[in-house]
Amino acid sequence: MAGLYAVADYDPRPHLTAADLKYSTDARAGVATAVLLPGSISVSIVNVTVTCADGVRETLVLNNMQDMGDASTWRVDIG
Repeated sequence: MAGLYAVADYDPRPHLTAADLKYSTDARAGVATAVLLPGSISVSIVNVTVTCADGVRETLVLNNMQDMGDASTWRVDIG
């Protein structure tokens, strides 16, 4: 958790729980794959499906912060 807070954007401050890390054991099972699909709403939103080596699948959304007036960096909403 400390590592995630170290790189988190604090506007507003994220609230991380163990539920946010529920696939951490699966992530260590081996090589994972990720499929990125453009969002239907904006080119600044990308849908990502991550499949872990043990078959567990998680879907998340990446946002390009440039749309909010920030530098062009991609962020995952968590917490």
